[in-house]
Amino acid sequence: MNIPQLRGVIVTNGDRFGVSQLHQIRGRLAREGGDGWFWVYLPNPVGHKTMERLQAVVSTCEGFELSRLDMSIRGAGDLSAQGNRQHGASDNLIYNRSVPSGLLDEMFEHLAVLT
Repeated sequence: MNIPQLRGVIVTNGDRFGVSQLHQIRGRLAREGGDGWFWVYLPNPVGHKTMERLQAVVSTCEGFELSRLDMSIRGAGDLSAQGNRQHGASDNLIYNRSVPSGLLDEMFEHLAVLT
């Protein structure tokens, strides 16, 4: 989606959005050149984990890096065929086998070198 001349976006209750959604919304700005401004308004106090997740969006515009940061904060979730949890650090499963988050980080590092 392209919105010509879009230069500023304010996301209210940004803590309710995922890292990917915020990254996608931010990506709509200034697509045809120029500067764009992106603000996240938090009318209520947020927890440490939420702030860490939002800070990840501030720290980089690289989608791959944001995915890695988000997974390290929230976990990969249950990736098995029966999985219905979309996030959760204690349930990192790939094909019904537990995968420690450190191993997933190592895999991401190798993928980053290849790209």
